[in-house]
Amino acid sequence: MVEHPTEKQKCLYVLRTAHVVKFFNGGRAISSVLSRNVRLGREFTNKYGERYRKVRDYHLPRKNTVMIQDVSSLVPELVEAAVETAEPKSE
Repeated sequence: MVEHPTEKQKCLYVLRTAHVVKFFNGGRAISSVLSRNVRLGREFTNKYGERYRKVRDYHLPRKNTVMIQDVSSLVPELVEAAVETAEPKSE
């Protein structure tokens, strides 16, 4: 989304922002994130080479390009469903 050329405002709608912010500011390797999509990984490497090794290295210069919007208060049913999915089932 951040790479798409447009004058429109870019928004990423999520349920709670903590995990997203932690991911974008974290130290996970870009190669690890892109490892499941060979084509995208190759395109990223062709464009940027070894310039960005960690997710945060790529995110920091672009952090104001996409607004991360928490929609939890708008769709509480999804928050409940996500919590239920994440909780281990007791037997």
